[in-house]
Amino acid sequence: MLRTFLSLSIATVAIVAPLSANAHLKGGGEGFIVVGADGTKVRGSASFTATLYRSPGEYQVVSDLPVRDCAYSVTEGSSDSSAPPAGFANTVGIYEDSHVIMVATYDESKQLANRGFHLIVRC
Repeated sequence: MLRTFLSLSIATVAIVAPLSANAHLKGGGEGFIVVGADGTKVRGSASFTATLYRSPGEYQVVSDLPVRDCAYSVTEGSSDSSAPPAGFANTVGIYEDSHVIMVATYDESKQLANRGFHLIVRC
């Protein structure tokens, strides 16, 4: 019984430790950014910038640190205290550049549209 308990305790520590480790695990660009519909950074982690890219509703977020092996979560959002218009956003990393994340924002009719968004990156 004691041996089983010790094994479970060690396993729990091994699982929990990486989740609470330093924010820059593996040198990744972990953090968040809030971007306005015009592509300007409103607030967020110092290592992230954003620019409008290619066409309406398509943005790129650039990190000073690599983000290829990270997880991304994006939602359409307001850059102030107002409610955002109906719509949604999605995201994908860029294979050719480990520092770039693409974000696309859509209106309620599923058409690309310039919308603000909130992006979280977890490495």
